[in-house]
Amino acid sequence: MGQVSQGGYYDVELDAYVMSAPLRRPWDDPDLAGGLPAPALALLKGSRPQSTERFTAPTTRPSVTGMDRRVTAWLQTVGTRAEGDRSNTAFKVAGWLRRNMAIEEAEAWQWMTTWNQGNVPPLAENELRECFDNGLKYGTAEMGCALVEDRWTAESRSVPTSAPTDGDLAIRSVPEEAAPRFRLLSTTELAEIVPKPPLVQGVLEQGGMSAIIAPYSTFKSFIALGVDLSIAHGFDWYDYRVTPGLVVYQAGEGASGILRRVEAWRAFNQIPEGAGQILFLPQTVKLNDKRDLTELLSLLRGLPDRPIKFTVDTFARSLRGNENAAEDTGLFVEACDAIREEIGAHVQLVHHTGWEGTRSRGSSNMPASLDTEMTLTRDGERVTITCTKQKDQAEFPAITLESVPIAGSLAFMRVGPTAAKLSNNERRMLEVVQAESNITATTWKTRSGIAHGSFYNALNRLKTLGYVKATGNGYTITEVGQHAP
Repeated sequence: MGQVSQGGYYDVELDAYVMSAPLRRPWDDPDLAGGLPAPALALLKGSRPQSTERFTAPTTRPSVTGMDRRVTAWLQTVGTRAEGDRSNTAFKVAGWLRRNMAIEEAEAWQWMTTWNQGNVPPLAENELRECFDNGLKYGTAEMGCALVEDRWTAESRSVPTSAPTDGDLAIRSVPEEAAPRFRLLSTTELAEIVPKPPLVQGVLEQGGMSAIIAPYSTFKSFIALGVDLSIAHGFDWYDYRVTPGLVVYQAGEGASGILRRVEAWRAFNQIPEGAGQILFLPQTVKLNDKRDLTELLSLLRGLPDRPIKFTVDTFARSLRGNENAAEDTGLFVEACDAIREEIGAHVQLVHHTGWEGTRSRGSSNMPASLDTEMTLTRDGERVTITCTKQKDQAEFPAITLESVPIAGSLAFMRVGPTAAKLSNNERRMLEVVQAESNITATTWKTRSGIAHGSFYNALNRLKTLGYVKATGNGYTITEVGQHAP
């Protein structure tokens, strides 16, 4: 069925033209019949044309069914498209065929290829397949109606309304039964699921999703780029073995300083220029925007090798909408899932903490979806990476790095926890948290007997040193903290 500019649509199986108000039969009314394309009208009256001006149904089909007639009439009303409108229309058609008509993928592809033959010029098969795949995944049933409405509006179709007459038919939907989308597994079948292989041993998994969370000016992008360069060059990331592969780094905050950072990393690690498999995307891609996501997936699919990791720097720059809104961030997470599923890449986000500096800013949708979360705390030229979430493996110990000026930028070398002397407040707080794990900040502050401002200054210092870490709703002393000097 298809919708026209005034909200009506016709149902071939029911031989009825349906308006949002009255129902009318098109062949009984010259005005109404004049508003319909001839091939669609012929189908409505019960005859199947051998060919049409706009669309010819597949000729290899063994018989004509009610479903065939519905799809043919709808595609005739949609019409074929010229360059500039083909991809978007193909995306919508695919979504409508699969979700509204419940047509199996192979049959939907047959309809798509036949429809594409009338486009001017037809889409190349790989382009059509890409639109088709994305339409099946992200298209909706409602898109089909919008397509026809756009087409009729463009051709200035006019459909009058009138009171219902005897014999008008009610609307009913008779989709074919869709293939099951869900499957139940036994414990035996669960045991057969192969675990995700490591991307960075003990840190990141292939095909997973992670985030680097930190306040402003905490070397976030340096750390994210360091991970990517290690993977791209097959170079251990601070003693953690990597799986080498192609990496794509989206520099949403600008690419002007990226090259200097790459050169500094190579100079520090004595890596020759031009080595490694890393590509940079200097434009901002709004991942939860369907058009941007479709183009990005097309770009990544077209690479000679599929990327093993895709970095988004930053989450805020790549989100269309409000990062506090569950709906917007939910769509963003779905887009990341699409990259992981379609491309097979691990997706890593770079994001800021909120004003309190202890958790990621915005809706909890994003952190809840992560496999791995790393938070950064800075102390002068040192930065400590703390693992605050590992969904399927143990959290790795805190890593403390120190910046090294080189090649006009910075590189980072691993150092042991700083041996700086603790203040009396810091030492008192360590004693309290050592006696009680997972202690809330309020309880910790009360039992330490330290003023509010001094307490949080000392807390930030202890986190930077890697002596304590956030756990759930509280804090716990780390192994390093237990041996603090």
